[in-house]
Amino acid sequence: MGEHIFVYGTLLFDDIVRMLTGRRLEAILADLDNHARYLVVHDDEEPSYPAIVREPGSSVAGRVLLNVDERSAALIDRYENTPPEYERITVAVQLADRTTMEAVTYRALPILAGRLGGPWSQQKFAARWLPVYLNRRIPHLLEQIGAVNCDA
Repeated sequence: MGEHIFVYGTLLFDDIVRMLTGRRLEAILADLDNHARYLVVHDDEEPSYPAIVREPGSSVAGRVLLNVDERSAALIDRYENTPPEYERITVAVQLADRTTMEAVTYRALPILAGRLGGPWSQQKFAARWLPVYLNRRIPHLLEQIGAVNCDA
C-alpha cells in the first residue's frame, strides 16, 4: 500500500499522471481547507501551472491519488520540484462524504510569492498548455531523469 497524494493542478489530468508514472492511478475528489490556488505567472511562452499557499478561510478543490507506489511517488516528487518551487507537506483533506484523509501535497515555497497571480483555470490550461505538457514537457523530464514508463 502506497501513500496518498493530493493534487490540485496539472496532475488533475489523467493523461499527465499516466504519462509521468506509466500507471493508471485511482483517484477521489477532495478539498484542502485553509489554502488557496493561484496561477504562477510567466511570460506567454511558458506554460501556466498553479501553486497553493496557506490562506485561512479558503479551500482548494482537487483530488487524491490513492495508494501511490514508491516509484510513482518519486516521479511525482521530481515533477513537482524541477526546478524546486514547492515544499512537500502532509495535510488533512476533506472527502465528499465529509470524512478526512491524510495525504501529501506540494505547497509553494516563498520564492514563488512574487510570481503568484490570479486564479488558475483548469479549462484554460487544457486548451492552451495540455498538449505542450504531453508532447514536450513530460517526455523531456522523463528523458532528463532516465525514467522509462510502461502501463501497469
